[in-house]
Amino acid sequence: MEPEQITHKHFCSFSEAIREGARLRPQAFGELLLDGKTCAIGAGLEAMGYADIGDSWLDAARKYPYLAIHRTEGFPCPIPECFCQPSFLYRVVIHLNDHHRWSREQIADWLESEEEKLGFVTLIEGESSRAQVEVSEVVMA
Repeated sequence: MEPEQITHKHFCSFSEAIREGARLRPQAFGELLLDGKTCAIGAGLEAMGYADIGDSWLDAARKYPYLAIHRTEGFPCPIPECFCQPSFLYRVVIHLNDHHRWSREQIADWLESEEEKLGFVTLIEGESSRAQVEVSEVVMA
């Protein structure tokens, strides 16, 4: 398939892309793509439609800039006994995948909570229509 023919899928969040990509192949550790397996980052990139996972990280960071937010004090690892504090959110994803061996679904759940804390809210279709009803009820009251 020629690069211009590749269809890139859009997901509301990178956690959503990880969940979708986790369904495509088994989990890898230590590499984005290894022996027909993907890590959490690789799964998200593959779900987005990138054929060359290794060269697509910058495109994903442009679509989901919160992954590359830098914090001098770091993002804390969600494991209480772990004192690792990677400086970028995407590095925590890598850390959870490779060091703690979390499943990609667990990582996506954790990342979704971080996306919400950063103000990146994902609405599910049912929630969106329910929110519209609630807003219209408030306006009418």
